[in-house]
Amino acid sequence: MPSPTAPSGYRKRNWPGPAWGRGWTGVFISETLGAEKPSLDFFQPVLQAIGPWAREEILLIGDSLTSDMAGGNRAGIPLLLVQPPGAAPPRGPGHPV
Repeated sequence: MPSPTAPSGYRKRNWPGPAWGRGWTGVFISETLGAEKPSLDFFQPVLQAIGPWAREEILLIGDSLTSDMAGGNRAGIPLLLVQPPGAAPPRGPGHPV
């Protein structure tokens, strides 16, 4: 479930489009939803839009401890933190294994 939070103009220009088609339900943009991660106001409409999946069957893949991981944790969604090669390891709870 991709859920980019950059401004919609940025995402429209940079989103890879149909190449990601299989298995992806939608692109959820903060501006469109009227809420930002980590707020549950962001995650509730996303969960409703993707259909009847148990939360433990969803995997949120994100690159931010403060928005992606914090919000997914609040929403009860399993998490995977990704980091670019060479990035400094995150500090505090929720760091990658």
